[in-house]
Amino acid sequence: MQVGIIGLGRMGNGVATRLLHSGHQVVAYNRSGDKTERLVAETGAVGAFSLSELVQKLEKPRTVWLYLPAGEVTDEHIAELAELLEAGDCIIDGGNSRYTETLVRASELASRGIEFIDVGTSGGLAGQERGYCLMIGGKKEVVDRYTPLWEAVAMADGYKRVGPIGAGHYVKMVHNGIEYGMMQAYGEGLHVLNASHFGAELNLADVTAVWQRGSIITSYLGELLAEAMAEDAKLESIGPRIDDNGEGRWTVQEAIDLGVPVPVIAASIFVRSASKQENNFSNRVVAILRNKFGGHKVEEKK
Repeated sequence: MQVGIIGLGRMGNGVATRLLHSGHQVVAYNRSGDKTERLVAETGAVGAFSLSELVQKLEKPRTVWLYLPAGEVTDEHIAELAELLEAGDCIIDGGNSRYTETLVRASELASRGIEFIDVGTSGGLAGQERGYCLMIGGKKEVVDRYTPLWEAVAMADGYKRVGPIGAGHYVKMVHNGIEYGMMQAYGEGLHVLNASHFGAELNLADVTAVWQRGSIITSYLGELLAEAMAEDAKLESIGPRIDDNGEGRWTVQEAIDLGVPVPVIAASIFVRSASKQENNFSNRVVAILRNKFGGHKVEEKK
Protein backbone atom coordinates (compact mmCIF):
# COMPACT_ATOMS: atom_id res chain seq x y z
CA MET A 1 0.00 0.00 0.00
CA GLN A 2 0.97 3.63 -0.38
CA VAL A 3 0.80 6.01 2.58
CA GLY A 4 1.95 9.52 3.37
CA ILE A 5 3.70 9.90 6.74
CA ILE A 6 3.69 13.34 8.30
CA GLY A 7 6.02 13.90 11.25
CA LEU A 8 9.34 12.07 11.32
CA GLY A 9 10.19 12.26 14.99
CA ARG A 10 11.02 9.15 17.01
CA MET A 11 7.63 7.49 16.44
CA GLY A 12 6.86 8.64 12.91
CA ASN A 13 10.32 7.72 11.66
CA GLY A 14 10.02 4.26 13.19
CA VAL A 15 6.59 3.64 11.68
CA ALA A 16 7.74 4.85 8.26
CA THR A 17 10.80 2.61 8.40
CA ARG A 18 8.77 -0.48 9.32
CA LEU A 19 6.33 0.21 6.49
CA LEU A 20 9.16 0.55 3.99
CA HIS A 21 10.87 -2.63 5.19
CA SER A 22 7.57 -4.46 4.65
CA GLY A 23 7.37 -3.36 1.03
CA HIS A 24 4.88 -0.51 1.38
CA GLN A 25 5.41 2.81 -0.37
CA VAL A 26 5.96 5.85 1.86
CA VAL A 27 5.81 9.50 0.91
CA ALA A 28 7.39 11.31 3.85
CA TYR A 29 7.12 14.89 5.08
CA ASN A 30 8.51 16.65 8.13
CA ARG A 31 8.31 20.30 9.06
CA SER A 32 12.12 20.44 9.12
CA GLY A 33 13.32 19.08 5.81
CA ASP A 34 16.52 17.52 7.16
CA LYS A 35 14.62 14.59 8.68
CA THR A 36 12.84 14.01 5.38
CA GLU A 37 16.15 14.02 3.52
CA ARG A 38 17.68 11.60 6.02
CA LEU A 39 14.82 9.10 5.72
CA VAL A 40 14.93 9.29 1.91
CA ALA A 41 18.69 8.68 1.91
CA GLU A 42 18.52 5.79 4.40
CA THR A 43 15.42 3.95 3.20
CA GLY A 44 14.44 5.02 -0.30
CA ALA A 45 11.24 6.73 0.85
CA VAL A 46 9.78 9.37 -1.45
CA GLY A 47 10.36 12.80 0.02
CA ALA A 48 7.93 15.72 0.10
CA PHE A 49 8.72 19.20 1.38
CA SER A 50 5.23 20.61 1.73
CA LEU A 51 1.82 19.15 2.44
CA SER A 52 0.63 20.01 -1.04
CA GLU A 53 3.60 18.16 -2.56
CA LEU A 54 2.88 15.15 -0.36
CA VAL A 55 -0.77 15.04 -1.45
CA GLN A 56 0.22 15.40 -5.10
CA LYS A 57 2.54 12.40 -4.84
CA LEU A 58 -0.13 10.11 -3.38
CA GLU A 59 -2.43 8.03 -5.53
CA LYS A 60 -6.20 8.30 -5.03
CA PRO A 61 -7.77 7.41 -2.69
CA ARG A 62 -5.03 8.91 -0.53
CA THR A 63 -3.98 7.82 2.94
CA VAL A 64 -2.10 10.18 5.25
CA TRP A 65 -0.76 9.04 8.64
CA LEU A 66 0.21 11.74 11.17
CA TYR A 67 2.71 11.57 14.04
CA LEU A 68 2.66 15.10 15.37
CA PRO A 69 2.57 16.80 18.79
CA ALA A 70 -0.93 16.86 20.27
CA GLY A 71 -2.99 20.02 20.08
CA GLU A 72 -2.38 23.05 17.88
CA VAL A 73 0.23 21.50 15.58
CA THR A 74 -2.06 18.57 14.76
CA ASP A 75 -5.01 20.94 14.26
CA GLU A 76 -3.04 23.09 11.82
CA HIS A 77 -1.90 20.15 9.72
CA ILE A 78 -5.35 18.53 9.59
CA ALA A 79 -6.95 21.86 8.64
CA GLU A 80 -4.51 22.27 5.76
CA LEU A 81 -4.92 18.66 4.66
CA ALA A 82 -8.71 19.04 4.68
CA GLU A 83 -8.35 21.64 1.93
CA LEU A 84 -6.01 19.43 -0.11
CA LEU A 85 -7.68 16.02 0.20
CA GLU A 86 -10.92 14.81 -1.37
CA ALA A 87 -13.89 12.67 -0.42
CA GLY A 88 -12.79 9.06 -0.04
CA ASP A 89 -9.33 9.94 1.24
CA CYS A 90 -8.34 9.02 4.80
CA ILE A 91 -6.39 10.68 7.61
CA ILE A 92 -4.89 8.51 10.36
CA ASP A 93 -3.79 10.27 13.56
CA GLY A 94 -1.15 8.22 15.35
CA GLY A 95 -0.12 10.93 17.82
CA ASN A 96 -1.17 11.31 21.44
CA SER A 97 -4.17 13.51 20.70
CA ARG A 98 -6.86 14.00 23.33
CA TYR A 99 -9.87 11.94 22.35
CA THR A 100 -12.27 14.91 22.62
CA GLU A 101 -10.25 16.74 19.97
CA THR A 102 -10.25 13.58 17.85
CA LEU A 103 -14.05 13.48 17.86
CA VAL A 104 -14.27 17.11 16.70
CA ARG A 105 -11.71 16.60 13.94
CA ALA A 106 -13.39 13.42 12.71
CA SER A 107 -16.77 15.15 12.55
CA GLU A 108 -15.39 18.08 10.57
CA LEU A 109 -13.62 15.76 8.13
CA ALA A 110 -16.72 13.58 7.75
CA SER A 111 -18.62 16.63 6.46
CA ARG A 112 -16.12 16.64 3.58
CA GLY A 113 -16.32 12.88 3.02
CA ILE A 114 -12.81 12.33 4.40
CA GLU A 115 -12.40 9.23 6.56
CA PHE A 116 -10.61 9.37 9.92
CA ILE A 117 -8.88 6.74 12.08
CA ASP A 118 -7.21 7.33 15.45
CA VAL A 119 -4.34 5.04 16.37
CA GLY A 120 -2.92 5.11 19.87
CA THR A 121 0.67 3.95 19.43
CA SER A 122 2.94 2.49 22.10
CA GLY A 123 6.39 0.96 21.85
CA GLY A 124 8.80 3.83 22.29
CA LEU A 125 12.26 3.77 20.79
CA ALA A 126 12.28 -0.03 20.62
CA GLY A 127 9.12 -0.13 18.52
CA GLN A 128 10.98 0.33 15.26
CA GLU A 129 12.79 -2.97 15.85
CA ARG A 130 10.29 -4.92 17.99
CA GLY A 131 7.07 -3.64 16.47
CA TYR A 132 4.49 -1.34 18.03
CA CYS A 133 1.27 -1.80 19.95
CA LEU A 134 -1.59 -0.16 18.04
CA MET A 135 -4.92 0.74 19.69
CA ILE A 136 -7.20 1.67 16.80
CA GLY A 137 -10.45 3.64 16.73
CA GLY A 138 -12.64 4.02 13.66
CA LYS A 139 -15.34 2.50 11.49
CA LYS A 140 -14.72 -1.23 11.22
CA GLU A 141 -14.91 -1.31 7.44
CA VAL A 142 -12.39 1.54 7.17
CA VAL A 143 -10.01 0.10 9.77
CA ASP A 144 -10.12 -3.33 8.09
CA ARG A 145 -9.12 -1.74 4.80
CA TYR A 146 -5.72 -0.93 6.31
CA THR A 147 -4.93 -4.33 7.81
CA PRO A 148 -1.69 -4.62 5.74
CA LEU A 149 -0.44 -1.39 7.34
CA TRP A 150 -1.27 -2.47 10.89
CA GLU A 151 0.41 -5.84 10.34
CA ALA A 152 3.55 -4.16 9.02
CA VAL A 153 3.85 -1.70 11.90
CA ALA A 154 2.69 -3.73 14.91
CA MET A 155 4.33 -6.52 16.84
CA ALA A 156 2.75 -9.89 16.07
CA ASP A 157 -0.87 -9.73 17.28
CA GLY A 158 -0.07 -6.22 18.50
CA TYR A 159 -2.94 -4.30 16.95
CA LYS A 160 -6.65 -4.20 17.67
CA ARG A 161 -9.63 -2.11 16.69
CA VAL A 162 -10.79 -1.19 20.19
CA GLY A 163 -13.93 0.74 19.21
CA PRO A 164 -15.36 3.60 17.15
CA ILE A 165 -13.60 6.85 16.30
CA GLY A 166 -11.97 8.29 19.42
CA ALA A 167 -11.62 4.94 21.19
CA GLY A 168 -8.04 4.46 20.04
CA HIS A 169 -6.85 7.70 21.61
CA TYR A 170 -9.01 7.09 24.69
CA VAL A 171 -7.45 3.67 25.32
CA LYS A 172 -3.95 5.10 24.75
CA MET A 173 -4.70 7.89 27.24
CA VAL A 174 -5.56 5.36 29.95
CA HIS A 175 -2.58 3.21 28.92
CA ASN A 176 -0.29 6.17 29.58
CA GLY A 177 -1.97 6.87 32.91
CA ILE A 178 -1.19 3.29 33.95
CA GLU A 179 2.36 3.77 32.70
CA TYR A 180 2.74 6.83 34.97
CA GLY A 181 1.67 4.79 38.00
CA MET A 182 3.96 1.86 37.16
CA MET A 183 7.01 4.08 36.76
CA GLN A 184 6.20 5.87 40.01
CA ALA A 185 6.01 2.54 41.86
CA TYR A 186 9.40 1.47 40.51
CA GLY A 187 10.85 4.85 41.47
CA GLU A 188 9.53 4.76 45.03
CA GLY A 189 10.61 1.17 45.57
CA LEU A 190 14.17 1.88 44.51
CA HIS A 191 14.18 5.02 46.64
CA VAL A 192 13.39 2.89 49.69
CA LEU A 193 16.17 0.43 48.81
CA ASN A 194 18.68 3.20 48.20
CA ALA A 195 17.82 4.98 51.47
CA SER A 196 17.79 1.83 53.61
CA HIS A 197 20.51 0.68 56.01
CA PHE A 198 21.37 -1.87 53.31
CA GLY A 199 21.65 0.87 50.68
CA ALA A 200 25.41 1.28 50.81
CA GLU A 201 25.91 -2.38 49.95
CA LEU A 202 22.89 -3.09 47.76
CA ASN A 203 23.76 -3.33 44.10
CA LEU A 204 20.64 -1.92 42.45
CA ALA A 205 21.82 -3.16 39.06
CA ASP A 206 21.78 -6.72 40.41
CA VAL A 207 18.45 -6.21 42.17
CA THR A 208 16.63 -4.86 39.13
CA ALA A 209 18.21 -7.52 36.90
CA VAL A 210 17.08 -10.40 39.10
CA TRP A 211 13.57 -8.91 39.23
CA GLN A 212 13.43 -9.64 35.49
CA ARG A 213 13.97 -13.36 36.07
CA GLY A 214 10.61 -14.83 36.99
CA SER A 215 9.38 -12.22 39.47
CA ILE A 216 5.80 -10.98 39.53
CA ILE A 217 6.94 -7.44 38.65
CA THR A 218 8.79 -8.49 35.50
CA SER A 219 7.95 -6.01 32.71
CA TYR A 220 9.35 -4.06 29.79
CA LEU A 221 9.73 -1.06 32.09
CA GLY A 222 11.60 -3.35 34.46
CA GLU A 223 13.87 -4.39 31.61
CA LEU A 224 14.66 -0.75 30.89
CA LEU A 225 15.16 -0.06 34.59
CA ALA A 226 17.70 -2.89 34.85
CA GLU A 227 19.49 -1.47 31.82
CA ALA A 228 19.60 2.01 33.38
CA MET A 229 20.86 0.69 36.72
CA ALA A 230 23.61 -1.28 34.97
CA GLU A 231 24.80 1.97 33.43
CA ASP A 232 24.58 4.12 36.58
CA ALA A 233 23.11 2.45 39.68
CA LYS A 234 23.06 5.71 41.66
CA LEU A 235 21.81 7.81 38.71
CA GLU A 236 24.35 10.42 39.69
CA SER A 237 24.20 12.19 36.33
CA ILE A 238 20.39 12.45 36.21
CA GLY A 239 18.41 15.43 37.43
CA PRO A 240 15.10 14.90 39.28
CA ARG A 241 12.78 16.80 36.98
CA ILE A 242 10.01 14.66 35.43
CA ASP A 243 8.03 16.21 32.60
CA ASP A 244 4.69 14.92 31.34
CA ASN A 245 3.00 15.09 27.97
CA GLY A 246 -0.58 15.39 29.17
CA GLU A 247 -2.03 11.89 28.92
CA GLY A 248 -1.78 11.13 32.64
CA ARG A 249 -3.52 14.39 33.53
CA TRP A 250 -6.23 13.68 30.97
CA THR A 251 -6.76 10.24 32.50
CA VAL A 252 -7.21 11.75 35.97
CA GLN A 253 -9.56 14.43 34.66
CA GLU A 254 -11.65 11.80 32.87
CA ALA A 255 -11.73 9.67 36.03
CA ILE A 256 -13.01 12.64 38.04
CA ASP A 257 -15.78 13.22 35.50
CA LEU A 258 -16.73 9.53 35.68
CA GLY A 259 -16.51 9.35 39.46
CA VAL A 260 -13.85 6.63 39.26
CA PRO A 261 -11.10 6.71 41.93
CA VAL A 262 -7.55 6.62 40.49
CA PRO A 263 -5.38 7.48 43.52
CA VAL A 264 -2.17 5.90 42.19
CA ILE A 265 -2.28 7.65 38.82
CA ALA A 266 -3.32 10.94 40.44
CA ALA A 267 -0.45 10.74 42.93
CA SER A 268 2.03 10.18 40.11
CA ILE A 269 0.85 13.40 38.45
CA PHE A 270 1.35 15.42 41.63
CA VAL A 271 4.83 13.93 42.06
CA ARG A 272 5.73 15.11 38.56
CA SER A 273 4.56 18.62 39.42
CA ALA A 274 6.58 18.57 42.64
CA SER A 275 9.65 17.22 40.84
CA LYS A 276 10.36 20.71 39.52
CA GLN A 277 11.26 21.62 43.11
CA GLU A 278 12.35 18.37 44.77
CA ASN A 279 15.51 16.34 44.33
CA ASN A 280 15.10 12.70 45.30
CA PHE A 281 16.10 9.30 43.99
CA SER A 282 12.62 8.15 42.95
CA ASN A 283 12.25 11.17 40.65
CA ARG A 284 15.55 10.36 38.99
CA VAL A 285 14.42 6.75 38.43
CA VAL A 286 11.23 7.89 36.68
CA ALA A 287 13.15 10.47 34.63
CA ILE A 288 15.63 7.87 33.33
CA LEU A 289 12.83 5.40 32.57
CA ARG A 290 11.08 8.00 30.38
CA ASN A 291 14.38 8.56 28.60
CA LYS A 292 14.94 4.84 28.08
CA PHE A 293 11.56 3.95 26.58
CA GLY A 294 10.74 7.14 24.73
CA GLY A 295 13.91 9.15 24.35
CA HIS A 296 12.45 11.93 26.47
CA LYS A 297 15.03 14.49 27.49
CA VAL A 298 16.48 14.25 31.01
CA GLU A 299 17.82 17.11 33.06
CA GLU A 300 21.46 16.74 33.98
CA LYS A 301 22.06 16.75 37.71
CA LYS A 302 23.32 20.10 38.95
